[in-house]
Amino acid sequence: MLRYLLVVMSIALLSSGIVSAASLVNQGKPGCVIVLGDDAIPAEKTAATELQSFVQKMTGAQIPIVSSSATANGQCRIFIGQTAQTKSILPGFKWETLVHDGILRKRVGSDLVLAGDRPRGTLYAVYDYLESLGVKFLAPDETVIPNLSKIIFPKTDKVYVPKLQYRETTYQRVIKKNSVFCARLRLNGHHHPIPVEYGGNYTIIGFVHTFDLILPAANYFEAHPEWYSLKSGKRFGGQIIGQLCLTNPEMKEEFIKQTLAQISQDPTAGIISVSQNDGSGPCECDACKAEVKRLGNQTDLLLQFVNEVATEVEKVYPTFIVDTLAYSYTRTPPKTVRPRHNVLVRLCTGVDCSQPVDSKLNKACMNDLVSWSKMTDQLFIWDYTVGFGDLHMPFPNTPVITKNIRTFIANKAIGLHEQGDLYNPDMSMQPLKAYLFAKLMWDPSQDQDKLTKVFLNGYYGAAGPSIYAYIKLIEQARLQAKCLLPLFAEKAPYLTPDVMVKAFGLFDSAEKAVAGNAKLTKRVKLQRMAIEHAWTRFPLKTRGEVSKRAGLNERKMVDDYISMAKETENIFISEQVLISWDEFRFAAIGDSGPNTNPVPERVKNLPATDWREINLGRVRLCTGAATIVDDPQAVSGKAIRMAGWSLDWATQFFLSEYDVKDFSKAEVIFSIRCEGRSAQGHAFDLGVYDASGAKRAGPGGTYYLQDIKDDKYHEYSAGVHTLGDEMYIYAAPPGNAKQLEAFYIERVYLVKSGAK
Repeated sequence: MLRYLLVVMSIALLSSGIVSAASLVNQGKPGCVIVLGDDAIPAEKTAATELQSFVQKMTGAQIPIVSSSATANGQCRIFIGQTAQTKSILPGFKWETLVHDGILRKRVGSDLVLAGDRPRGTLYAVYDYLESLGVKFLAPDETVIPNLSKIIFPKTDKVYVPKLQYRETTYQRVIKKNSVFCARLRLNGHHHPIPVEYGGNYTIIGFVHTFDLILPAANYFEAHPEWYSLKSGKRFGGQIIGQLCLTNPEMKEEFIKQTLAQISQDPTAGIISVSQNDGSGPCECDACKAEVKRLGNQTDLLLQFVNEVATEVEKVYPTFIVDTLAYSYTRTPPKTVRPRHNVLVRLCTGVDCSQPVDSKLNKACMNDLVSWSKMTDQLFIWDYTVGFGDLHMPFPNTPVITKNIRTFIANKAIGLHEQGDLYNPDMSMQPLKAYLFAKLMWDPSQDQDKLTKVFLNGYYGAAGPSIYAYIKLIEQARLQAKCLLPLFAEKAPYLTPDVMVKAFGLFDSAEKAVAGNAKLTKRVKLQRMAIEHAWTRFPLKTRGEVSKRAGLNERKMVDDYISMAKETENIFISEQVLISWDEFRFAAIGDSGPNTNPVPERVKNLPATDWREINLGRVRLCTGAATIVDDPQAVSGKAIRMAGWSLDWATQFFLSEYDVKDFSKAEVIFSIRCEGRSAQGHAFDLGVYDASGAKRAGPGGTYYLQDIKDDKYHEYSAGVHTLGDEMYIYAAPPGNAKQLEAFYIERVYLVKSGAK
């Protein structure tokens, strides 16, 4: 009877597709060999060594890698890669079904196949299998590796092809010197410079905003101003203030020539971007207006131009893709023109992050997505996922991540660029968000909440539950407050005093849970900084209330914040803009250090209570356009140098309650000198911007070179303003280096209105 039952059980197991267990490792000894064919490509060789390495870390056993399919002592085999040997044991398998980046895990008798689409699929198959064994690739500085005494071959097969061919997230955590981590998370976009040994990545020549890259105004504008955009009767070129005149035939001819030249320098890239510049509207010349009217809208005109470029590219590079943007004034789908088969469209979202892209709030963007998806099979999405207004503030957008990715895929997107914080490595839950975006772009069917807990418990250890509770706290607070989550918000109205006190309490619990572990404590403190930063945005009275209830030592908290930010290089407040620590300290606790400058001539007869200097160290500077330099002519020996080529408000002094106390209405004075100036033309603009709900610039001062006496410092007024603590004082160059090489600011001060 027993023998009969064993026979019946064996038949049942075979008929169900489950075979007897074979072991990679058993009690610390290898039970198989890794077979790597002679025709394996570099990434497949890496896949074999990665499997060998991680199995050894888990079990202590080193599985041999052999080039022959012969086995020793009846050991089982693991075939790695889409090699001739692998294909010989899988006759008839359609490998083309794994395009793009698909993976295969299959039992064949007592053997196992781990393979995939070339070049990356096999590596991904190995990582997928390792994760099934308990390995967790959480962050560049944290991989969880379980301790195992035995590993048996998987009982089930797996074939998986990701819906998104192109997967990219620009959170700094996964793009800075972390190519191996990027590969392990199955990221493959332009910003992930992965070596060929780890599968490589997609490259887009120019990447984005390439009109001025391919036809730079610096090289062509002087001889051909008609090639560039006409606005208000004047031609403008350059990345910030210019576009191209898309109806100019000579420009088009040269643009195509230069596009082909760019491709010739990197013919294996596969994609080149032909896309509008950032920050400026289209050409308004009569020819462009007429063509827009004839075709339907600005997107039609852009797409017609891109199609013409793509036609010529195809003649020389038949498989090359020409990429363009649906962005700003071209996000609206075209009415009459359709993208060519070799044109790729990147649709930029720009939605409010409090609700999913398919919500009523984001209806305009969703309508554009649906329309574009009907026009092309080559659709990428550029999705904004970070609070650009203040990168250090909390930004609780995690509830929409999975929903949005699924919506993009449902509307035929084949590539996704999740734009995060390119500058700071840790702020506002960046480690978690980088992990979630990567995992969900690879497989959006996964449970985001489960992934979140896996990450938090693995990365923060015993502090994980408290940080999870903090995340849920601010998500729920935003939901209850029914407030929006715009991309450029600088404040978080959902963070009421009650919420802030609870948040500080949760971080106190998190720190207590990992006390004695320096690594985990530091990780917790880095995330606490977002709430500490939000605290500095409260009115003084509210700050005091929160501090008392949460037991905060305000000065120590601010000092520790600054020290931690500098140590960890979390030093950007927004894109390209460094935090001014003097400004931060002053806004938080009213301390900017002693003012040792002499009293300006303008106010020498006024009482000290009628004027107030703004410490130069409190400035926010746009990286590259403005810097603090030594200047012997300046009263303090230091000055802010602003390059004439920039058009940005590249110098900004944010006002705090300490500034405007008793100075609610005041004149703003700059002391400035100019360098390398022409006789006439625009010199600089000065003004005050209201960054609160008003979002407007008040009347300021525009100054011209012909009115500037010499190259010495003189005082210039930005006007009299009613000031508030949600305002900033700004200065902007003319955007023309030939007109003005640079101007210098040695001091800025306020004079109380009516003071005499």
